[in-house]
Amino acid sequence: SYEDGKMIVRLNRHLPPPIPNSKHSYLADNGLMLQEVYQANKSDDAVILHYPNAGMTNWRRRYETSGSCSSRASAWPSSRLPLASHAVVSSGSRRDQDLFYRTFIMQNEHN
Repeated sequence: SYEDGKMIVRLNRHLPPPIPNSKHSYLADNGLMLQEVYQANKSDDAVILHYPNAGMTNWRRRYETSGSCSSRASAWPSSRLPLASHAVVSSGSRRDQDLFYRTFIMQNEHN
């Protein structure tokens, strides 16, 4: 589950599938909230990779077209990354955008 509530669910072919309730939750097939929650943290647990910004061009476009920070602050999760991304893209400096993207989005370590 993300810190803003989004989640995934693993299907079991021996059980009826859960019913999506929203992007934040699922219901059991009887309509009740799912009772079992498992936090994947073992080395052999499945991992879901999520790429919200597939490439620098898409990242830049997302924040060029997102409007002002004040108008979007309530729509973004509590993470500071979207607000910082918006500020860097709004600055117009391609060098700063490239450095920010490589450092914080791609999480590259460089000198």
